[in-house]
Amino acid sequence: MCIVQEHPIISSTWLHELPAIQGIYDYLSNTRYNLSVAIKWKEDIDNQNFLYDELKSRKFDGIIIFSAWKINVRTIIDLIDMKYPYILLSSENSVQPTNDILFDNAGVVRELVSRLHGLGHTKIAMITGDREQEHMKDRIKGYQLEMEDLDLKPYAYIQYGKFGFDSGYRNMQ
Repeated sequence: MCIVQEHPIISSTWLHELPAIQGIYDYLSNTRYNLSVAIKWKEDIDNQNFLYDELKSRKFDGIIIFSAWKINVRTIIDLIDMKYPYILLSSENSVQPTNDILFDNAGVVRELVSRLHGLGHTKIAMITGDREQEHMKDRIKGYQLEMEDLDLKPYAYIQYGKFGFDSGYRNMQ
């Protein structure tokens, strides 16, 4: 498994990744496969040779790439050309989308906004993280669409921050 992270890693980053890693580990524990985890930095994903050395060495039977950022198309083409089994977890690709496992981030946020509105709230804010992360883009889209569908004003209530507690606190003020 290759996890693409910001550098430096912040503690709250692992809150959503650990359950996924645990699930994969639990599943593999009943097979002949082992889970190896590599961490790559998001600054490296645009590099044309991202993961190339690991893939060329054929140390692994397959790879799961867990990334909140879009993976370089060249990396996907290298995986296909090398006939390397792969899955993109939480990152969409246009080359071979059948290998993507995506979460319905937009749908979940739409439902949250709808429920809050159903409880009588009309000023619904969104504090989000890095606007370059693919799942953040989807969440913002879901927020904006649902706010518009409810005839509410979304744009004044979006705050961008980091995934730490201090950032969340500052953005709430």
